[in-house]
Amino acid sequence: MHHTSICKGKEVIPGTTPEPTMQQSAIEVVETPNETRVMYSSQQSHNILLKTAIAPVIYNDQEVECNILFDEGAQRSFITQNLADKLETKPTELVSIQLSAFGDLSQKVRNLDTATIQLQTDTGEKVRINTLIVPEIAVPIKNNISHTTRSLPH
Repeated sequence: MHHTSICKGKEVIPGTTPEPTMQQSAIEVVETPNETRVMYSSQQSHNILLKTAIAPVIYNDQEVECNILFDEGAQRSFITQNLADKLETKPTELVSIQLSAFGDLSQKVRNLDTATIQLQTDTGEKVRINTLIVPEIAVPIKNNISHTTRSLPH
């Protein structure tokens, strides 16, 4: 499955109601003068691909091409210690934050270094990002993406 915000064939056009399919158990579009609400529910389980990109990350004169995981719900940005080492970052400060992960019932206080890096966009613009440096973000996962999914036009 890929993200519907970049797939023109899967978007819901205001004023229309898509036909339910095997993947969709209910779609309801409600319009008011200044807003549209869409409710989606699915009975089937699919492999969900998260938004990712590969882009240059820059710190001073060091540049490393890296994998980026976008999490729009996150309150902070993180880089691994490995990336910080490759970029030869100098920590700007040490901050104490409370972190919890999936399944954790409590938050743990962590003291983390911070660094400001730059992300280079596909247009060449450099965007400054304040990051927390952590030992690991996630364990590597096996890539089971089929050739069909990889050859999608977006």
